[in-house]
Amino acid sequence: ASRLKLIHRSFQHCVDLGGHTGYLGTLLKDISLITTDLSEAMLARAPTPLKIVLDEEALPFATNSLDLII
Repeated sequence: ASRLKLIHRSFQHCVDLGGHTGYLGTLLKDISLITTDLSEAMLARAPTPLKIVLDEEALPFATNSLDLII
């Protein structure tokens, strides 16, 4: 999270891949972040408003639609 703050670029479409409970989203409050995880129970604990249950092997995002994947 601290390294992202050093980058002078805005990220509009960001995904926290395998985000579990959304801890990274609490650190990066100024970035609109989609938290993802395979476990619905883990995502239920994430404080971020945008959450998707998904398998990292089959991402539902279009090619070139994301600015940052963490």
